[in-house]
Amino acid sequence: MHAGAELAGPLRRRRSLLEAGVDSCFRLINGEGDGLEPVFVDKFGPVAVVNWHGKKNFARNNWIIDAVRELDSVISIYVKSHTSDASKAVPVALDTPPSGSRTEELAVRENCINYLIR
Repeated sequence: MHAGAELAGPLRRRRSLLEAGVDSCFRLINGEGDGLEPVFVDKFGPVAVVNWHGKKNFARNNWIIDAVRELDSVISIYVKSHTSDASKAVPVALDTPPSGSRTEELAVRENCINYLIR
C-alpha cells in the first residue's frame, strides 16, 4: 500500500484546515469516510493521534504513521488501537509516541475556543 496515494485525497480535502491556522485541532483522516480502513487521525496542534479500530493489527500498518510523520506541522504521533470485539475492548495507548517526543501539555484551539490538554 502506498501511503501517498491512499492519503492524497483526504489531505487535499483538509489542506485548508492545515494552512488556515485558525483551529489547531481537527480530524485529519476519517477512516471509511475517506475510503480507508477503520483508522482515524486526530490532530491536536503539533500532535497527531492515530486511532485503529477493528480486528486489524495496527503494528502491520505503519504506513499511516510514516505518512503523518511527513506533515511539517506534526512533531509527535501517538497510537491507540481498539478491537471490535466488545469482550476484548481494551484500548491500547502508547505512553511514549512511536514518533517524536512525549508531550505533557498542549494549548490548542477548536471552533474559536482555546483548550489546555494535559
